[in-house]
Amino acid sequence: MVDQVYQPTGDEVSYIEAYKKMRRGVLYMLLALLLLLIIGSILLLVVFSIAVIQFRGPVIIPELPEGVPGGEELVGNVIVLIILIIALLVPVALYFLGLWGNFVPGVRRLGELNVEFRTASRLVHLGFFWGVLLVIIGVLTAPILIGIPILIIGAILVLIGYIGLIILGFKLHNYEGDGLYLAAAITFIIGIVISVLQIIGFILLYVALGHSIKRREALAQTPPSAPPTPV
Repeated sequence: MVDQVYQPTGDEVSYIEAYKKMRRGVLYMLLALLLLLIIGSILLLVVFSIAVIQFRGPVIIPELPEGVPGGEELVGNVIVLIILIIALLVPVALYFLGLWGNFVPGVRRLGELNVEFRTASRLVHLGFFWGVLLVIIGVLTAPILIGIPILIIGAILVLIGYIGLIILGFKLHNYEGDGLYLAAAITFIIGIVISVLQIIGFILLYVALGHSIKRREALAQTPPSAPPTPV
């Protein structure tokens, strides 16, 4: 009797696609946070430099006509405003490309493939899509009374999505057998209190997803077994 060799199925390929989408989303979010940190540091230096210049006295700018009151301050404020807009749009766009364009759809696809992930998938979608969306709307409408309850509801949904993320980590550990998923889930739990650990949790999740992708791609590349030779 000839041993059966693993033959990839359509679902196997779909798992790889879902994992890749999730991993790409995590990468974009991590890069966005890193970019935000770098840009934030530069902006602080710019603001500090402007403050020092203002403290030392006005700067003569040849392009401005003499006698224009507050001309130097106006130019400085406009430059800072332009830098702020450009600097904030880039990491924000990258973050939502990772979250809404890749990670959440990848988790939803995983829930469609396996009922074990369905609860976590629904919670992640509820919190990280609708919850985040409501938080944004709540922040934008905060000056009026309706913005506060929207913000509160959104924050609650985000917390629910975060719980779904923790459940997802445990489920992936049970399904894939990779201890990094368990470490990520535990780190996410601790991250509720120490928020900086959430970044570590996503890094662990990124590495673990890479392991799962490589393992499944290796299995998918295994040639099909030859039929047994009749005796």
